[in-house]
Amino acid sequence: MIALPALQKENGLKYIFLTGILCALCLFCFWRGIHTLGSLGKAAEKVSFVCREQVPARDARELLKKMQEEEEPLCPVFWTEEGRADVEAKLSGRGTAVRLVRAAGNVELLFWGGNALSQEDRKGCLISRDIVTELLGEGDCAGQILVLGNAEYEVRGVLEEAKGVMVVQEASETAAFDTLTMAAGGKRLEEQREILESRYGISGDLEEWGLLYGIARFVLLLFPVSAAAALLAYVRRNVREARGAGEKIFWKLCFWGGVLGTIWGVASQVQIPADMLPSTWSDFAFWSGLWEEKRQAVSFLLEMEKRVPEAAYMKAFYESLCFGGAALVLECCAFLTAIAAIWRRKQQQSPPVRHGCQSRFRW
Repeated sequence: MIALPALQKENGLKYIFLTGILCALCLFCFWRGIHTLGSLGKAAEKVSFVCREQVPARDARELLKKMQEEEEPLCPVFWTEEGRADVEAKLSGRGTAVRLVRAAGNVELLFWGGNALSQEDRKGCLISRDIVTELLGEGDCAGQILVLGNAEYEVRGVLEEAKGVMVVQEASETAAFDTLTMAAGGKRLEEQREILESRYGISGDLEEWGLLYGIARFVLLLFPVSAAAALLAYVRRNVREARGAGEKIFWKLCFWGGVLGTIWGVASQVQIPADMLPSTWSDFAFWSGLWEEKRQAVSFLLEMEKRVPEAAYMKAFYESLCFGGAALVLECCAFLTAIAAIWRRKQQQSPPVRHGCQSRFRW
């Protein structure tokens, strides 16, 4: 019986230590989710159309010239992925298979750091870091020659985020592209679609990556909102248990300040596109049509055949969901262990109960 208080204290410290570890883990998961969400955010800033009919390279270059002469230049990129292609380093003689992306236009819209390959550069290429290591080893690879089929390309830059990829500006006039990507430019998606169809005769299926970005952002937002709710519940309990008038006023100010701060934080993070807002909120036909339209858009993104850029976007989406969900679960576990630690502490502070048998022995 003498060792019982020491044992209770040790158990209480264990709960506190476990709570700290869980809090650190959930903060790490939340940070990782925010980090991967940034990659998906880059996709949300762009608009991609999978063309119903392939666009010949000659027509694509004429359209690019026309788009760049507009009052508000679009500066898009036409591109297609040919799948696996064999490439060989001319100096080392080593070869490997790559996923070849042929493009015409602003390659930076597809890959971060792709601006090293200009639109007129038909003899240059971009390759991913793993291909550099496999073919050319460590060190500077700029200026090295790679042989692809009967053509030779000079390495202009390295794609750090992609893997197993080679990008070239298409030189052949007989080639064709199946996808168009351009910057959103602050315009609504339907407005972009109308511009492409009416002015340039390009029609296709729209890749709404902003939808997946919104879903992942919502899941990640649940973590700080639930943390704020738990903190407000704790402050609310202190309001009820406050003994003096000054103490009660202090905790009330903390509570309402926290409520207003939470509302402001959520409002600053939630951004609803204009095309998702009805003219009247009671328009149920609008809501049902919007739900069906967005459901089909998400299904198209999930079921479509993923090329290199799209595979990177989907990876960022799933990683954001996993890290956001993990942060939320770990936060719940930390909350439960904190409650257990508080309960243990109250047990230690409560006076021992004297039973009848103990008093009889003392007598």
